[in-house]
Amino acid sequence: GRHWVGGHRLPFQVAVIVLGDGAVGGLVLVVSIRGNQHAGHHSQAAERCGTVVCAIVKNGQVFIAHVGDSRAYILKNGNITQLTTDHSMVQDLLDRGKITSEQALHHPNKNIITRAVGVDKNIDIDFDETELDDESTLLLCTDGLSNYVSNDEILELTSDGKHYAFADRLVNKANENGGGDNITAVVISK
Repeated sequence: GRHWVGGHRLPFQVAVIVLGDGAVGGLVLVVSIRGNQHAGHHSQAAERCGTVVCAIVKNGQVFIAHVGDSRAYILKNGNITQLTTDHSMVQDLLDRGKITSEQALHHPNKNIITRAVGVDKNIDIDFDETELDDESTLLLCTDGLSNYVSNDEILELTSDGKHYAFADRLVNKANENGGGDNITAVVISK
């Protein structure tokens, strides 16, 4: 199995933990810890909240848990599929038909999340499951990547099959595109 981690640290805290036994098995955890940017409010409680996406890969199955706006994607045969749904104000507006997908990309409240780790004792966690076959690549990332690199750019940067280079390429592209948030990418392939 192959695991690649790339990232760039800005004035935010990011932790990437990869635990495994080799052959595409184990646990990958991406935690983005950031202060609450809502209306300029900043507090000690806000500093402790963050987003999480984690994946357990076992026998070709991927089990994903997430809270917030860190994401999981499957890249396969020139297609990208987002496996997670953001827990954000903008996603809620999109789901209710109040804004379009295009408006969501540039919405001024894009950074306001509706679920986070560290806010309440009880966390409502979303779980997803999918397969990871020989043609699939799993991408876990923080919103610093997904907000600055389009799906088309992700596909372009990952089309050559050089999995070991994907994470660094994606992080570099996010920085080139403005990189205004923490940027972390984890790429897993069989």
